[in-house]
Amino acid sequence: PTDRKQSEHELEEKTAAHEAAAQVFRAFSYSISHDFRAPLRAVGGFAAMLKKSLGENLSKDSAHHLARVQENISKMSSLIDGLLDFSALTWVAMTKKTVHPADVVKASFTELSHSNQGRQIDFAIGELPACEADAMLLRRVFDNLLSNALKFTGKCDPAVIRVGCANENGERVYFVQDNGVGFDMNYADRLFQIFQ
Repeated sequence: PTDRKQSEHELEEKTAAHEAAAQVFRAFSYSISHDFRAPLRAVGGFAAMLKKSLGENLSKDSAHHLARVQENISKMSSLIDGLLDFSALTWVAMTKKTVHPADVVKASFTELSHSNQGRQIDFAIGELPACEADAMLLRRVFDNLLSNALKFTGKCDPAVIRVGCANENGERVYFVQDNGVGFDMNYADRLFQIFQ
């Protein structure tokens, strides 16, 4: 009986802690979504009003600058969505099962390639052994890696993207390589810090 009461008490404490953390997350999500988007909407609204009020008097340069403002508003909105998606991942229970990464990669690339039609893309998938993973989370990983590969090879003709698996110190390491601009290796240790 004492063990059962202790277990029930521990479960109640964990449930209360989880609910408190969930409330913090909901407040964080609301704050990010509302407080960050409000200024973006305002900037977008003012840019649209400026474009409308100037009408035909809008110079070519000014039209270009306003278009850049709108592009950057869209980028910032996507970054906010990405931040919210990433923070939501911490609340998703992982469901591990046997997954075939090659199928996940093919589905991801097929979907992403729709918005990259007309580009020369040399895409190849090497041997990708099955693994134990959460299929949804693995798809998100490959969506992000392939999306970045496509984005950062935008000026390459052709873009070369390879997905494969290597054995490092007895562990399987899946990778996505491309011939894009890459990143400054001086900052390599900081790039994935958020995922720790």
